[in-house]
Order: sequence, then C-alpha cells, then structure tokens
Amino acid sequence: MNYRFQTYLKLFFLTLSLGLATVLKAQIIEVKSITCNGDSDGELGVSPTFGAAPYTFLWSNGLKTQTISGLNAGFYTVTIKDAFFVSQSYSYTLSQPTKITTVITPIANTNWPVNNGSISVAANGGGNSTWYNYSLYDSTAQKTTNQANPLFSNLASGDYHITTTDVNGCKNVAIITLTDNIPGPIITDAMILKMVSADTTDCYRSRAPLTGTTVKPDT
Repeated sequence: MNYRFQTYLKLFFLTLSLGLATVLKAQIIEVKSITCNGDSDGELGVSPTFGAAPYTFLWSNGLKTQTISGLNAGFYTVTIKDAFFVSQSYSYTLSQPTKITTVITPIANTNWPVNNGSISVAANGGGNSTWYNYSLYDSTAQKTTNQANPLFSNLASGDYHITTTDVNGCKNVAIITLTDNIPGPIITDAMILKMVSADTTDCYRSRAPLTGTTVKPDT
C-alpha cells in the first residue's frame, strides 16, 4: 500500500475518532477595512478551526491564498478544504465608507473695505460623521486656514477652495466664489427734486435762444 495513502488513512481515522473530520469550520476576518469610498485597499482572511491541516483555499476572485488584499467593496466567498477533502464555503460582504458630502453656505461681503463675508460647511458621510477637519484656501491671498470649526468668517470676496477631511484622511473638495454685496448710494425724493430744480444757466453759458434773438457762437 502506498505510504502516503497509509499516512492519510491513519490521520483520517485518528481525526474521525476525535470527532473532528466532519466539523471543519472557519470564519472570514476583515483584516483591513476599506479606507475611503471607492478605494481598493480592503483585506480579508480566513481562519480555519478543527479539520485537519494542511488546508487549501479558493476565493471567488480566483485567489488561493489564506489572505487576499487590494479589494474593492463587494461580496466574497471562499471554499476551504482540509487534508481529508472535507470542504466548507463561507461568504462575506466587504463594505466601504460612504462618500463625504458637503453643503456650502456663503454669505457675501457687505462692508468693504472691512471684510465681513463668511463660509459655513455642513459635512456628512465618510469614515466618521462626527469629526471633520476643514481647510480653506484663499486663492487671492494664497493663504490656507485649517480648523475644526466649520465656519470661516471675516472673508473678502474671491475664490475659495474648501477641503473637508474625515478621520480616515478621506477628502471632499469644493470651490466657491464669494462676492461683494455692497449697497449703492441711497437717493431720496428730496435729492431728486433738488437736482431737477438746480440752476443750469452756467452749464449752457447763457446760450438758450430767446424769441426774436439770434445767438451767435463764441469765436
């Protein structure tokens, strides 16, 4: 009898006697979660228990290693087989963080040359919807301001780049133009009346023609 076959046969009966041959079990472990929405950096592994080593692995993406990496979000299955060809299949859904979305509210500068414009950011999604860092780049002044407060104030008119970053380092970038909204001079009825009734004789240098009179131009 073939020596290898004899060895497998002995191992089989030994395992069977311990009641393990039919209880091959394993679990899929999320070794590394996907960092940002759309990333391909997830990692899954399978951890067998009971059964008899060595084990073989076959994943739904064709890989045959115990751990697979560089994964997108999606549904994965693995079939594990032990030394006695007892096999089990397991599945796992690898999820990803939602996209970071922002609502930007600009308030125009109304008090030039004193800057009183502002930009507020309302963020949602990402790896942690309770903490974000906000960065404001003023393209006119070429200055960047970083803060945890979602409100930027005392801003002049111009183009601004707003970067919202979550706890995983995922980013959302928005560009907005802040305008001046300065009210013009107030003209009252009294002012209009005064303008209409103003003496304009000097403006015309008394050239208004009179009845029966010929006005000669200056020479």
